[in-house]
Amino acid sequence: MTTVELSTEIDAPVETCFQLALSIDLELEAAKTHHIRAVSGVTSGNIGPGQRVRWITVSHVSEISGYRQPLFFQDRMVKGTFQFFQHDHFFQPLRSDKTVMRDLLRFSMPFWLLGIVSERLIIRSRLTQLLLQRNHLIRKTATATVKID
Repeated sequence: MTTVELSTEIDAPVETCFQLALSIDLELEAAKTHHIRAVSGVTSGNIGPGQRVRWITVSHVSEISGYRQPLFFQDRMVKGTFQFFQHDHFFQPLRSDKTVMRDLLRFSMPFWLLGIVSERLIIRSRLTQLLLQRNHLIRKTATATVKID
């Protein structure tokens, strides 16, 4: 199993960061360069507890399987290419206007040795890049929203 951990500081309230992290639209914007699309389930707006989205380019159906607003949610693959895929999203308010968003992504590929090699050489890097793009968009949108309010 491979793990990716990222922390992102955002100059915005925890609730703003939490809501933006649930946005399918921001996820799609971040995934544009990877040609990933949402094709069924929740395909725009915010996803919520128990709801699913089906992504293509990578065949993947994920469900919000854990949810404690505004501090945590989890999306987990229920069907798809990975043998296992779970993404935990943590939100820690530092002040009323500053949040640390932490991603803990764990995944594994099928096909034993070939899967392990692809996890470490290709997939970990691509997923890390996708998360970095997504987190950048969340930070940019959150700070712009705070300045408008």
